[in-house]
Amino acid sequence: MIPVKIKKSSRKWEKEAPSTLNTVMSVIYPVLFGAVIFVLWQTQILHRMVHTEEWILPTPSHIGQIIGENLTKLAGNLLMTLIPVIAGLALGSLLAVMCVAEMSYNAYRGLTEVQPFGEDLMATYAADRRTVFLKLRLPNSLPFIFTAMKVNLPVSVISALVSEYFIDTVEGSGSYPGLGRMIRSNILNAQYASAWAYITFACALGIGLYMLLMLIQKAVLGKRAK
Repeated sequence: MIPVKIKKSSRKWEKEAPSTLNTVMSVIYPVLFGAVIFVLWQTQILHRMVHTEEWILPTPSHIGQIIGENLTKLAGNLLMTLIPVIAGLALGSLLAVMCVAEMSYNAYRGLTEVQPFGEDLMATYAADRRTVFLKLRLPNSLPFIFTAMKVNLPVSVISALVSEYFIDTVEGSGSYPGLGRMIRSNILNAQYASAWAYITFACALGIGLYMLLMLIQKAVLGKRAK
């Protein structure tokens, strides 16, 4: 009995090891690449490689200093961009499901391609259409809904930043215009360090929202999340 258990355990490890290694390497490679770029940038070797000046491409430490000195203002500008991003994501996801062919097809598949035994079970309990939709079809379509949201989220962030970049005034923005507007304003005034600080916050906004969406997907779908 003991040799059999050891053999099964070793086979299980042989199957899991490549997957674990691939997961680890998919994290290590981007981190190493980012670290190399960061060092080249901070030491200004990157400036010599791309033939640019430090005042145009400030070092990360200089950008970090600008962020630290203007954190409250940057947070207010980020909030003004976050509002249209969330509104655009909600509206964009709805329109994508209704209007975009690929999204419509995926949503249709999620609602219709259910397991036959699930439909048979619902028929056994004499479930009405509303119950079948809420208990069977809607849960089956959730992975497709999250796929649509993962496509629309970057589009919403980019659309908000681009619209703010080109618009002159934003009604109701008060003393905190959006990130896109501040990027443009600082570039026009040759305040490139401040512009890079706002670009950093714009990147953080997109990455943070995407990570939040992935966490929500994991919480809602559990093992079905991919």
